[in-house]
Amino acid sequence: MPATAVHARGWSETYAYNAAGDLTHSSLPEPAPGQHHTGPVHYTAAA
Repeated sequence: MPATAVHARGWSETYAYNAAGDLTHSSLPEPAPGQHHTGPVHYTAAA
């Protein structure tokens, strides 16, 4: 089972997956060190 959340002092990330186990949504705190984005991100499958 994939991780759906990561929590630490002052830090929280969440993840959502579809029925196939593909990542469909993530949310990173602001600021997220080493990340190019913060806040919610939605993923779509490439054909």
